[in-house]
Amino acid sequence: MTTYYPSTVTRQRVEAAIRQNKKVLWIVDNLRALFSNPTISIPVGAMVAPTDGGAAFAPDVLVQGGVDGFALAARNAGVYTGSGLSSEFEDWNAAGLFLSNAKFIRATTYYG
Repeated sequence: MTTYYPSTVTRQRVEAAIRQNKKVLWIVDNLRALFSNPTISIPVGAMVAPTDGGAAFAPDVLVQGGVDGFALAARNAGVYTGSGLSSEFEDWNAAGLFLSNAKFIRATTYYG
């Protein structure tokens, strides 16, 4: 697992990982986390921030404290269109829209 912190370089690396179908976990804050896992039927979701730092999820890439690259994952999953740009604004917009429209199912949130 590779851990990144928010930056322009992080966005580029996370987007490259998403294009390679890697599992990505974004620990947004102490309460919320987002994930991208293209190998499951619901490829983008949210959960309560894991207390194990994401170890049980076993991500290929972990983003600590931000959502860099999330817009691309959400677009790939068909849950966000946005402008199609790669930017901090797009990532936070996608995360905000996703979280505001999500429905909780047993401690994990899925877009719905």
